Amino acid sequence: MVKRKENSESMKSNGTSQKCGVEISQIKVDDAFAILSACACTWASDRWSTPGKCASIRAVVGFLKKKQSQLSSPKQKHWVASHQMAVFNIVARMILEHRCSELFDVVSNDQPSFARFLEYLDRWSAQTQVEDFIVKQRKNVLGETDRGAVNAKANYAKALHRQGKFADTIARQREVLERENLT
Repeated sequence: MVKRKENSESMKSNGTSQKCGVEISQIKVDDAFAILSACACTWASDRWSTPGKCASIRAVVGFLKKKQSQLSSPKQKHWVASHQMAVFNIVARMILEHRCSELFDVVSNDQPSFARFLEYLDRWSAQTQVEDFIVKQRKNVLGETDRGAVNAKANYAKALHRQGKFADTIARQREVLERENLT
């Protein structure tokens, strides 16, 4: 079980991965509650600065990404996917509700690989949610005509096509072609 520190001084943000009394490096694979509580507690707290919150969430996302690559059994991979989805929802809320652009690199670097992982596990509705969020964030942060935003739309269209949602695929591909013609 994860060691929790009672000292309130140790719970203040110092920009490291220690948040809410949970030391991220001590989290075990089967200690799901600690992962989610660390991330949710960090997001909800107003004691820490935004960079401290971002550092904690980056640490949790990094931990889950590392575990994703180390696991071999399908049951364990589904476990990691469900927890990654919970962390993704927290990150999405932070970015959308608090306009926390500091977490954009978490979205742009880690979430596309997470979307591919969800597709591998046949969790298509979750994959669609992640891909749609990536498109919206790249469009908001980078601009609608940016190459990264256009590529995110193209990836989203491919994911929809693989899921058999052809009408949505055509609409997304049309948007991609229009943007590519403008640039």
